Amino acid sequence: MRPVVEPTTEPATVEFVDDGYRWCVSRDHAANVRSSRIDWFALREGPGVVLVKHNGRREVWRVTCGDRDYFVKLYHPTDTLSKLKLMLRGPAATREWKVGAYAAAHSITTVVPVATALKGFRGTGGASLLITEAVDGVEPLNDYWLRVRDDRHRANLLNESLAKLIARAHQCGFQHDDMHPGNILVKEAGRRGEVLFVDLHSVRIGRSVSVKEVFANLAQLHQWFRSHSTLTRRWRFLEHYVAFRHRYAQASPLARNFSFDPKRLVTQVALQAQKHADRLWSKRDRRTRRTGRYFARIRPASGWRGHVLLKSKHPPPMAQASTLTYTRRQWAQWLKSPLEWVDGQKQHVVKDSHTATICKATLPADPAPATVIVKRPLARNAWKRLTMWFGPSRNMRAWRMANMLLNRDLPVAQPLAVVDRYALGLIRIDSVSFTDFLPNSADLETFLARDVASLPHARQRQVKD
Repeated sequence: MRPVVEPTTEPATVEFVDDGYRWCVSRDHAANVRSSRIDWFALREGPGVVLVKHNGRREVWRVTCGDRDYFVKLYHPTDTLSKLKLMLRGPAATREWKVGAYAAAHSITTVVPVATALKGFRGTGGASLLITEAVDGVEPLNDYWLRVRDDRHRANLLNESLAKLIARAHQCGFQHDDMHPGNILVKEAGRRGEVLFVDLHSVRIGRSVSVKEVFANLAQLHQWFRSHSTLTRRWRFLEHYVAFRHRYAQASPLARNFSFDPKRLVTQVALQAQKHADRLWSKRDRRTRRTGRYFARIRPASGWRGHVLLKSKHPPPMAQASTLTYTRRQWAQWLKSPLEWVDGQKQHVVKDSHTATICKATLPADPAPATVIVKRPLARNAWKRLTMWFGPSRNMRAWRMANMLLNRDLPVAQPLAVVDRYALGLIRIDSVSFTDFLPNSADLETFLARDVASLPHARQRQVKD
């Protein structure tokens, strides 16, 4: 059984009750937080208050209070799952506070918690709050890496700093269970990037990190860098990691001096990274057929139902319509009569054959209209018409496959919507899909015959190669 180690030190704090909320504030910030006239649980954008991030469960604000800047996280346990987690695991704000104290006690760089506020038993009386110190001049690891990776010296220094942080964390019983580059910030100090952890509610503390957990944790980080870093740099990172593990072998009673063979480490991390990628891709694939932050189910007209895009997390190159944000109400309004989008008298027809009607249309989106491609497959004979009644439609298969390819970083025109028409609720009798229009593009045959053929002979060979 692995030993459990509690934080050795706690920051000096001040505790008080205000309007039913139990506050715990770092003594260095107590006067600033208590004397402020800010309503911490009802923040509104204004002078010194900026909304950074918002979803159904959490808000993140940047607040200027006195002469200091803070980040404020408000947790709202609204759905059944988040309420169950709250009862079993306690408030996320409290977990982040404890993790911050643990990290400070073990010299692991993270954001610094300033205050927490809870109401009721285990925070069940309402929203819970966490205030952390704002760190100026930082950016997510993925953004920073893309900016400096062509600078060999700075990239190598960042590689070393990252390996040092993770190795010390593991040797001190600190494991970030969501260690993707967005949860690590970089602050530039000269030409060296100093790194620190954020989103501490996903951290496990006080237990030794096993070999299996090391592989899985490094694989989470490796997943993104497989596409954005060279093999040599990833190898060097693992070499630095092993070296720093030996350096911090006595950093805490939880340190474990595993003997890592570099080749085995590379093999296992690559294997775990692939497993992590498969799980991540499967989760994203399922998301395209559910209602959530990025996609939604829709029933815009009698007999019609399907899926629509609300927001593309990573718009593909040359994207236009998929860079915009939509609502279910907008799509419901636009798709009241789906067949009007493939009406040759109202839209520009690109293709009209016995297998499909394809039109170029314009969505009246905000802030600017968006050009889209609308497709309606057709049955060319009675047998095809019969087979179209059952199983996923061609448009639905294209929706799923295109999103699967995008989730795997393969360039595809972003599908925007797909709706199928049913009779008696079971028999599919029609289908319409919307896809982002890619300007200045052509199929490969046209590109070779029209564009490449007009180039000088030497240039033709270069383009073909």
